[in-house]
Amino acid sequence: MLDNAIDSGADDIKIIIKNAGKALIQVIDNGCGMGKSDIPLCFQRHATSKISSVDDLYNIHTLGFRGEAMASIGSVSQITMKTRRHEDETGWEYELWGGEERSFMPTPMEAGTSVLVRNLFFNVPARRAFLKVDSTELRHIIITVQQAALAHPEIGFELIDGTGSFCRSHQHGWTYLWS
Repeated sequence: MLDNAIDSGADDIKIIIKNAGKALIQVIDNGCGMGKSDIPLCFQRHATSKISSVDDLYNIHTLGFRGEAMASIGSVSQITMKTRRHEDETGWEYELWGGEERSFMPTPMEAGTSVLVRNLFFNVPARRAFLKVDSTELRHIIITVQQAALAHPEIGFELIDGTGSFCRSHQHGWTYLWS
């Protein structure tokens, strides 16, 4: 989700987590957004809007392909995506639970994309049992966000966890604010 936000051309990305991502992970960006027809496709395996011809395979300048990660995440969580392209007047909200579409409707919103993942592995309790303790999972999330921020100093990153603690990247490094 973070790679897709970076690929979208966003210059501001906010990541919100609760219970080290087990209860909630939300990535909000101000990037290019998606049109209505691309939304359900991004949750299909092996689907991507990033390659439209064979020549594109030799000129890949993106971090990820939605059809792999988004399909996997969508199959094991309760996910809500809201997205609007800059040129569109309205956005779209798409909800998927365990890979099954729940709703798809227009929604007012700013341009960009918000992906909200709730109850990771709710339908695969055996897999959920293999997650590490919250402090370990949180450390993995922090490291991932820090690495993305270091690689993309032109993008502002904000990481907020359910305790009210957050950190924000800027051109001179990270600011940690604890409540």
